[in-house]
Amino acid sequence: MKEIKLKGISVSEGIALGSICIYRTELDDVQTYKIDAAHISAELDRYFSSLNEVSMQFMAKQNRISRHIGTKQAEIYDAYRLILEDPIFQEEIPEEIREKNVNSETIIQKKLLFLEKQFAGIEDAYLRERIFDIRGVSRRLIFNLMQKDSQCDFDRYTDNILIARELTPVDSIYFQHRHLKGMVTEYGGKTSHAAIMAHSLEIAAVVGVKGLMRTLKKAQRAIIDGFKGEVILNPAADTVKKYRKEMEHWEKQRRQFRNSINVQVPKITGRQVRLLANINDEYEIDLAHKYHAEGVGLFRTELQFIAKERLLTEEEQFQIYKKVLSSFPDQDVVIRLLDMGGDKFLPFREEAHELNPFLGWRSIRILLSDKDLFVSQLRALFRAAPFGNLKILIPMVSSIEDILAIKRT
Repeated sequence: MKEIKLKGISVSEGIALGSICIYRTELDDVQTYKIDAAHISAELDRYFSSLNEVSMQFMAKQNRISRHIGTKQAEIYDAYRLILEDPIFQEEIPEEIREKNVNSETIIQKKLLFLEKQFAGIEDAYLRERIFDIRGVSRRLIFNLMQKDSQCDFDRYTDNILIARELTPVDSIYFQHRHLKGMVTEYGGKTSHAAIMAHSLEIAAVVGVKGLMRTLKKAQRAIIDGFKGEVILNPAADTVKKYRKEMEHWEKQRRQFRNSINVQVPKITGRQVRLLANINDEYEIDLAHKYHAEGVGLFRTELQFIAKERLLTEEEQFQIYKKVLSSFPDQDVVIRLLDMGGDKFLPFREEAHELNPFLGWRSIRILLSDKDLFVSQLRALFRAAPFGNLKILIPMVSSIEDILAIKRT
């Protein structure tokens, strides 16, 4: 096959050579296709198989959270499993697959759109918000069905080059322990979630590669040049040889850098210079220690909410903040309050979109208008404070009135 070179935006330095793994997510356009009568039974088997797998995934998460955090915090997954047992998923969706001779993903998506319209008219706020649970379950089911058609088993191979249309904070949780050498996305920029994830995993990454997904076709191998922002599909033998040498040189440089971290740097008299880590997730604590960070300069709390696609309870937040603070017991840890708005609207909250959201309704302005959410986070932070040296960063303060309102909360 002919070598193809694509250009994008470099967001994480390095060289990666490996097998292409196409990651299809529920955020991609669901492909609709007809199924002939002779294969409807096989499609239903495929649907119910995914239904059972997702139920088992929820059970595993429920058990894990029960052990590490508490049974109350794990109850959400019990609710998710009950939703899967609802007639909507057990009877209505299978019946529509039979009647319309269409693939499962399409039917689930259409049923979700119908239910969202129905729930929007419910007056009771508690009942109306149950659509978020149904949406979460539906998305996970579509995701599971799509992965069955994936080109690669992420747990089977150890040299995966992840290729996707785009990546979200939810995906960052999914890939924390995968065998990834690099990643490429069709959309995204230098501050995208793919960029953040690549840095935390220390792998080469290129984003914003136009026409990536339709160019793949039968490509099986790829090289990522995280320095030039290039992706090479079906690399020729000479190209592979050239980049293997560059990989060896890059790895040698990284080893030298890591070995130099412990070397004492002379400090200006009377000045203290510290290396602090910016982290997004508790999984990045080990990475911060690996590079001898002397504390946390910024812990972004909103990504935990976005990744779990729901509001975290006070107890869940407390456990996260406690772990971060306990990991740096004698050092400063700066935890930022929820920085919502801009490009980080929570998918489960309806917020008004603005022409310039980065300067409008966001961050502390949203928190001051939602006292329950604000107080819940503050209580979790204050409870965690004794486990380390906590400093709270308040995002987007624009006036003395903001400070006074915060102190009154």
